[in-house]
Amino acid sequence: MKARQYINMMGMAAAVLLSSCVKDTLYDTPHPDKGAVTISLTGLSADDNYVLDMDGKMADITGSPFTNPDLLNPGTHSMVIYNRAEGFTFDGRMARVNAPDGKSRADGASVIPLPGYLKTVSQEITVTADDTLRVNPVPQQRVRDLQLELEVTQGRPELIQSVTATLSGIAGVFDMEKGQTIGEPTSTVFSFTRDGSKLTADARLLG
Repeated sequence: MKARQYINMMGMAAAVLLSSCVKDTLYDTPHPDKGAVTISLTGLSADDNYVLDMDGKMADITGSPFTNPDLLNPGTHSMVIYNRAEGFTFDGRMARVNAPDGKSRADGASVIPLPGYLKTVSQEITVTADDTLRVNPVPQQRVRDLQLELEVTQGRPELIQSVTATLSGIAGVFDMEKGQTIGEPTSTVFSFTRDGSKLTADARLLG
């Protein structure tokens, strides 16, 4: 009787020992080897037309928060966010003010005087495997408004039919990754409107 009890106890001990070696690997996400990125843009509206450039791959931001459709390897990644402002042509991470004919311009050629309100933000992010990185970037406005006003102090201003002016030495290209204007200076031509003896004109410049 004692021998049988001893054998049964040894068998139970062996079963417990074997079961302790079995371990399930638990993950926090469905992507244990990669990381996800979710972006929140404050005040985003449906017509803002923002784009996410993650390591050179583009995705339209369709709402906020927005999750990058691609999972990323762990490590550092380069992220640029911008809006497709009117009057610009986008080439990779470069935004070029269009020529007066509405097309992308060559360096040094004249640009339109009133491009849209370009907004961009650039930053590096660090992605961790089996996790979701949540970022709240704040795009900055990259153009500024300029209003010119002249007053006719002699003669008869009502006889003025039109007045145009050329503004030289302005920027025509914006590097959205570096957050600065680049390239050769360009120029723009704009027209004044008259109200009595006052002439006014508006322009919008990069920088």
